[in-house]
Amino acid sequence: MPESTQELTDLPPSSKLVYKVLQYEHELTQNELTDETRLAKRTVRDALQRLESRGLIEEGIYIRDARQSLYRIPESDRATCEPDRIGSGGTTRSESH
Repeated sequence: MPESTQELTDLPPSSKLVYKVLQYEHELTQNELTDETRLAKRTVRDALQRLESRGLIEEGIYIRDARQSLYRIPESDRATCEPDRIGSGGTTRSESH
């Protein structure tokens, strides 16, 4: 079991959902995560804090709006946590049009 997967096991479902969305979408702001997950802003903020404190995600600068941050899974963890393929065609949500 990859280390990042073990770190996720004792997190709340909301944190796991935020992490899974970042696996598929790669980089999102807190507002975009709120839209994608349909969780409350406060819940997303809490999930991001939990994930970041464990080193599972990193916060970056959002060039379009410096008031916001951009969240992503660190490149070193991305290879070990690629999202599962969906359906027989083997495409993920981000690959479909």
